[in-house]
Order: sequence, then structure tokens, then C-alpha cells
Amino acid sequence: MNVATIVPLWPGNFGLVQAAVALPLRNYGVAYATGFAFGLALQAIEIACGVALGLLALAREGISVAVFRRMEDEEESSSENAVGDVGEPVDDLEREATREGASVSR
Repeated sequence: MNVATIVPLWPGNFGLVQAAVALPLRNYGVAYATGFAFGLALQAIEIACGVALGLLALAREGISVAVFRRMEDEEESSSENAVGDVGEPVDDLEREATREGASVSR
């Protein structure tokens, strides 16, 4: 299983991991379908552990889904403000150039 996951071929290597678990188990008399199902359960347990420990760490830091949503909203509003902030100096430069008689190209 570790060799199969060295180079990720697609997200989560779903299917490849199960085959990597099921094929060696055939040498011990385990049916391929049973080994594949064991691989599914194994990967589900790994995912559950990662998610549970990640949520526990976030909770310990005091970070919640609401905090992430607020951060996302702030990021969107700051990017919108940045576009507006750039437009104002450009307009000021155009006004200044037309007052001096120079042409302004965009």
C-alpha cells in the first residue's frame, strides 16, 4: 500500500490503494473482492482519523467553521476594495494629464 501511494496518480488514489491491499491478500487465500472491501474500510478509517484529529486541533485553537467563513468574506471584500483603490489613482492621473494637455492612453 505504501509503494502504491508514493506517486499519487489521482486524488486519494482511490481504487489503487484498494487494489494494492487486495492483490497481496490473494496469496493468503482471501478473495479479491473481500480484500478490495478491506482496502475500502482501511482507507475510510484513515480518512476518519485525519478528519477527527484535524477538527480536534482546530477546536483546540478556537477556530470554527464560522471563523473560516468570516475570513473568506473579509478576503473577498478586501480584493474588491483593492480593485476600487487602484481605479481612483488612475482617474486622478487622467484628470491631471488632461489638465496639463497631455493625452492619456490606456
